[in-house]
Amino acid sequence: MDSDEGTTTPGTEPRRRLLGYGAVSAALVIGAVLILTAGGFRALDVAAYPLPVQRPTTWEEILARPRPVTVAVLLTGTVDGDRRVVLDQSDSNIEALGDPRTPSTVSAYWVHHPSEGDYLIDAGLARAFARDGGNYTGLLRLILALIGAESRSTDGADVASQLRARGVLPRAVFLTHLHGDHTSGLVDLPASVAAVFGRGEAAFMQKAMLGDHLEGKPLYELDFDEAHTLPPFERVLDLLGDGSIWAISTPGHSPNHVSYLVNAQAGPVLITGDACAYHAQFEHRIRPSPGVDDQEAAIRSLAGLRELYDRFPQLQVMVGHEPPRRR
Repeated sequence: MDSDEGTTTPGTEPRRRLLGYGAVSAALVIGAVLILTAGGFRALDVAAYPLPVQRPTTWEEILARPRPVTVAVLLTGTVDGDRRVVLDQSDSNIEALGDPRTPSTVSAYWVHHPSEGDYLIDAGLARAFARDGGNYTGLLRLILALIGAESRSTDGADVASQLRARGVLPRAVFLTHLHGDHTSGLVDLPASVAAVFGRGEAAFMQKAMLGDHLEGKPLYELDFDEAHTLPPFERVLDLLGDGSIWAISTPGHSPNHVSYLVNAQAGPVLITGDACAYHAQFEHRIRPSPGVDDQEAAIRSLAGLRELYDRFPQLQVMVGHEPPRRR
């Protein structure tokens, strides 16, 4: 009699492979849940940012009184990947984006105030991206790998190195939002440098993907309940009390994303953060992706930024992931 030992019935091997793939997938999901739980439930010691008295005003009055502040762009690295991932690919104007594989820039903005000191808006990529593969969490690296995005930098491009070369120590970093490519460079700055973000921005998922970017820093939240309405925006804050740096609530890309207007002597600068990632998105009003935190809110925020520019075309618009350009 022939023995059946060592043989398999038809379909057994494919089933084994499927079970193996399923086990790997389940392990990844469980691992992600554990990482999320550990990171998302981290307690952050956050205080309210000490705002000056907010006085009602208008954009016309603000822009008629530029302040003696300057803005410099600090390029900290690039991201390779499909730019369309942050855009609604069903938008009729999506082709205006051009080559979707053009590397996206990762910038921070140095604001110098003659009496109040120096500030950053966003922190860009850390120096670890120049040689050590970066400082993103395993979860964030997994997500970026799935969408085909990779961040790169070079020696000396991190904000800490660029500011040190200028002899500058910022008082605080005003963050547009808590995504890794905007917070990564915080780790290279001295522990005394505060990080400031919108109240409600440090949600579960945001914290789970941040890793150690906020550790050891004084943390402050912007309370937009104290804000005034300056159409087309419902909530705007005068951060220093002299009309020089304005925080604009532009939620949608993240829970409480913040854009900034710097009322500089050389001309007002609108820093959109990821409320608008690319110039083509701004010019053609390409809708944000359905995958953002709140697409409808993100669409309204983009519309508000564009309406402000249409009213005041002297604004220099600095979008989230391309170098600034004069219009």
